[in-house]
Amino acid sequence: MKLFICLLLSALAFAKAHPFNRVVGGIDTSPHEFPYQISIQYNGGHICGGSILNENFIVTAAHCAKPANQTKIIAGAHNLKKLNGNEQVRQVKQFINHEAYSNGVGPYDIALIELVEPLVFNRYVNAVSLPKEGEYPEGKAIVSGWGSTSTDFFPIFPDILQKAILPIHTEKECFKLWADSGVYDKSNVCAGELDGSNSVCSGDSGGPLVLKEKNTFTLVGVVSWGRIPCGARDRPGVFTRVSSYIDWIQKNMKH
Repeated sequence: MKLFICLLLSALAFAKAHPFNRVVGGIDTSPHEFPYQISIQYNGGHICGGSILNENFIVTAAHCAKPANQTKIIAGAHNLKKLNGNEQVRQVKQFINHEAYSNGVGPYDIALIELVEPLVFNRYVNAVSLPKEGEYPEGKAIVSGWGSTSTDFFPIFPDILQKAILPIHTEKECFKLWADSGVYDKSNVCAGELDGSNSVCSGDSGGPLVLKEKNTFTLVGVVSWGRIPCGARDRPGVFTRVSSYIDWIQKNMKH
C-alpha cells in the first residue's frame, strides 16, 4: 500500500517542515474500529483528530487549538457525512496547551481538550490506553484520520475514517533523518517507510498513532509535523511522543 500525505501550501513551502492536516492513501476503517478516535470540528467542519483519554478529556496537538466557544468534538463517528446515531457531540470547555509550546512546528505540540459534558462510554466510544512514562515505542503502529486522500496539492477529504500501518524508527534514526530540521526533539518519535512507499509526511493533525496488542490500543504518538513534497525518501512523519508527557497529562486532567 502506498501512503502519501501532503499539505496544500504554496510552492515556497517545499522542503520545509509544516504541521499536518491531511491523510492520503490509507484504507477505510471498519465501523467503530477505533472507538477512541474523535473529530475536532471548528466552525462546522473537521480540522483535526484526537484521542479519548477519559469521559472528560481528549488529547490532541497544540497547533489544533481554536477558540473553545466555536469548537466541538464528535466521538463515535465512522462516516462524517452520514451519521448513524452512535455519535456523541460535545462542546469544548477549554484547550489546555502545553505551557512550553511556542506555536507552529516544534516540540511540546500537545494539548488536552476538556469537554463541557462528559462522554458516555460504550462499544462506539471509549478511551485509548497510555504508555509507560519515558518508554520509547517499537514495531509497527497504526495511524488514523479523516485527512485528505489526494496525492497533489488539492485536497480530497474522505467521509470515512482512514487508517495505515507505519514502522516506527529508533530515536537515533529519527534524529539522523531530521537533523537538518532544527526542530526535531527527544520528545518526538518518527514513523514511515524510508523509501517513501509507505510514508507519512502528513496525517490528520492531533490524531493517534497507536500500537495494538490483542484488543488493547496504546497511544504512542500524536500527529504533529512533516516535510513536503510528500513521499520523499528518508522523511518519515513526526509525532509528539506521548510517553514524554505522561506526568503533564495526568497533572492537567486533575486540575
